Amino acid sequence: MPPVSNPSLRPQETITPGRIRFSVIIPARNEEGVIGQCLERLSQLDYPREAFEVIVVDNGSTDRTTEIARSWGSALNVTVLPKRNAHISAVRNFGVASARGEFLAFLDADCLVSAKWLREADTLLSADGAGVVGAHYRIPEESSWLARAWYQDEHANRGGKTSYVPSGDLLMRRPDFLRIGGFDETLETNEDYELCQRAQAAGLPVLAFPQLEVVHLGTPQTLRAFYGKQRWHGKHVFYVFLSNLPKLQNAKTVFFTLYIFLSLAGLAAGAVRFIWSGRLGVLAVFLFGLLLALVALALRTAMARKRWAIVLPLVALNLVFGVARVACVLDPKNWFGGERDSGGEKPEPSRDGAHSGASGLHD
Repeated sequence: MPPVSNPSLRPQETITPGRIRFSVIIPARNEEGVIGQCLERLSQLDYPREAFEVIVVDNGSTDRTTEIARSWGSALNVTVLPKRNAHISAVRNFGVASARGEFLAFLDADCLVSAKWLREADTLLSADGAGVVGAHYRIPEESSWLARAWYQDEHANRGGKTSYVPSGDLLMRRPDFLRIGGFDETLETNEDYELCQRAQAAGLPVLAFPQLEVVHLGTPQTLRAFYGKQRWHGKHVFYVFLSNLPKLQNAKTVFFTLYIFLSLAGLAAGAVRFIWSGRLGVLAVFLFGLLLALVALALRTAMARKRWAIVLPLVALNLVFGVARVACVLDPKNWFGGERDSGGEKPEPSRDGAHSGASGLHD
């Protein structure tokens, strides 16, 4: 799997190396409600202030995002850069082009770090054989039943190898990032999974560590928000799958999506048959097949987490997840990568590229 060629990674200027150890890169678009909290946590890090910089890359905000970010200049070494109307992958790469740190720390504007985030990352990335490190997100306190059922996976951040870590909490050595070509700028979503797959192909391990967890304020708390998030996250999942079929990237999600599609199509055909002839056979078979898959996934997750009360919520959420992903596959535009630096396009707010699902349907 060769490195990708990304124009945003070209240095914006000649940079003289300094004593910067970490470059924390935060993409942002209309994040005035959360970016202050994000930067406040960074200002409280148990790490020398002169050893890290914060690069906020603004993707065309129309609110007070950039004003709030600059206001933290007295507490942090903050730089605000404009990068309008680009995919989140290009926004992150643009920040890297101006980074001075030996290590890169990608953080989303709606994520809150712990005090030891960079100190722990420094230890991990300084070890021999370090590759990509990070962690799946923690949910905010007082989260809804939906967030607790779907995202509060107690087993997600056991230390060790993983298929990917989300780009809202992903850290790696700058030379390694450049060697594999950075984030693929044709991708609007799923860019973190795709990067991690290229990293592994290049011999870089991808490891999750609980000590690097961040709290994700953007965790969906309602069914409407959950559907919208999964509808957006799934945009380029099928494209990444098709782009390298032998690797079967995103295979679990794609096969589950196709199963849901066939089940829903069968239910529709069964309903028509029932209305026409009064026969329930086809409708009953497809309904049983759909419920069997949804219940089996929910039971597997509940068993792993020893939380039987989440079975019924997970049945409903697995269905919503599947319907959202079917909607993505039915849009032919999502079968192909987007154009780089899409001039007139207004992307979704710059958040994470993918999330782990409670039922193991990872993007």
